[in-house]
Amino acid sequence: MQEQLERLIEERQQLHKVIRNSLEENIKAMRKFIEQLKNPKDKRE
Repeated sequence: MQEQLERLIEERQQLHKVIRNSLEENIKAMRKFIEQLKNPKDKRE
């Protein structure tokens, strides 16, 4: 029982790490996108 619990906790922590990382990546991408919208460098259409 204890082993199962420890494994669950570990898996949960790993999951949190993965989710947080992907969220941070998404946020960075969004910020970059917003900056590009605010000041477009090239006016190609």
